[in-house]
Amino acid sequence: EGNTLTYKVSSTIQVANDPITNKPVHNQFDAEHVVDGIALDGSNSGQSITYLSRNDFKSTFSSKMASNRQMSQSIKDVALYTSAMANDEIDESLPSLTWGADNGADICSGDATKKGDAKINDLGLRLGADYDALEWDNVLDQVGLAEAKGSVLHGYCQNKLLPSINKPATNEYDGPQQVGSFNTSFGADNVGYPNATVLAQTFSQEIQYHYGFQLGNDAISSGVDGLYAPGVNLHRTPFCGRNYEYYSEDPLLSGKAGAQVIRGLLNDGIYVYLKHFICYEQEVCRDGLYTWLTEQNLRENYLYPFRICIDEGGLTGLMTSYNRLGATWAGGHKNLIKEVLETEWGYNGAIITDYSDHQQFMNMDQAIRAGGSLWMDGYLSNGAFKAETESNTFQHALREAVKRNLYMYLNAAYRAKAYAENPDDGFTHVTVADTTFNPWGRNLATYGGIGMAGAGAILIGLTFLIPFIAKKREG
Repeated sequence: EGNTLTYKVSSTIQVANDPITNKPVHNQFDAEHVVDGIALDGSNSGQSITYLSRNDFKSTFSSKMASNRQMSQSIKDVALYTSAMANDEIDESLPSLTWGADNGADICSGDATKKGDAKINDLGLRLGADYDALEWDNVLDQVGLAEAKGSVLHGYCQNKLLPSINKPATNEYDGPQQVGSFNTSFGADNVGYPNATVLAQTFSQEIQYHYGFQLGNDAISSGVDGLYAPGVNLHRTPFCGRNYEYYSEDPLLSGKAGAQVIRGLLNDGIYVYLKHFICYEQEVCRDGLYTWLTEQNLRENYLYPFRICIDEGGLTGLMTSYNRLGATWAGGHKNLIKEVLETEWGYNGAIITDYSDHQQFMNMDQAIRAGGSLWMDGYLSNGAFKAETESNTFQHALREAVKRNLYMYLNAAYRAKAYAENPDDGFTHVTVADTTFNPWGRNLATYGGIGMAGAGAILIGLTFLIPFIAKKREG
């Protein structure tokens, strides 16, 4: 006490390569590099945008709307993706692809058209183990062009049947706290668990892992192959309508918790779509919202938990968000998806849109050219390409999208097989000798962990209620 320590930190830390993937990195969202030409921080947007500063908190605190928030013409010009934009992206140098070949390269045994009959075979498991396996070309050449288009256009609660390679249709549902969905009766009899915030408050990666593993068991028993969960957006405000789906205001805690839940699910053979990528920290006015922030803030806070889930959780599925990142919709943002996610981070998994109830701005024409792989076109299953689909540029993007979706499906099976052969979850366990009184036939340690989470919630609630009750007694 009484001693003062002084730390001097350089104002800028520059790295030429990503420390994990060793891929080159540079600013992606300044006016020089961003595809739409409008900097993420809005500095050339024509609008008055003031950022909160510790140096002048009083003057920079946003107490009223800025006088100039009128949308400039440059923003209007890129607000919606057009056929002309798609034509501008055509690369005449790309070679033609093969569609509909007969290579005998089925990925499942059995009959994929009969529910529950098809089983992923050795070829499928090899592909699930390695995104760069040589056998991928034979499999992808066998997929028909129309079949491929349909498979990426219609992704609401499903990954479609691909008869050409004997790949069955799959079922996908919401699952942040329960295998099911708020807008359907499906899953109503499944366990409803304490929410993500309670799970984070345990600060136990083991409990978080076992929660994911148990959720995977529920998915299996319900015939579900993949979940729209978990979510690692941050608690930026207490008024966000999705905070119950997210872990914390802290990116490190959020990423660590999400990674363990993902590990548990994948070890069960259940793939996930981690959501919502990116900067989906509010629920009001979510459709088409313009989100302005600095690139440093984006990378250090909002992107960081997603990166942890990829590196530590083995993530193979991801869901984009409704909002725009700067001037461009997040699900169709090339700098975000192709440059950061795929090139810098080396991510190889599927990328689905959020529910596209506004198909004019959340469209697959833009998403697939930005690196997306699946369109959640809604319960009407009415998605269609509006721009050109004849160019080799489009067809290369289509083939890559099909591959990403297949890899997610096959990798989950590979992970489950590897875990079954060596059931090591990375934690040290106390053996439960007697499970006679476990009527659910589930791991008692798992329910104990979830119980701890619930107890944590009760304890936290009491912490706030006791002073209030005491105050009432005094009055």
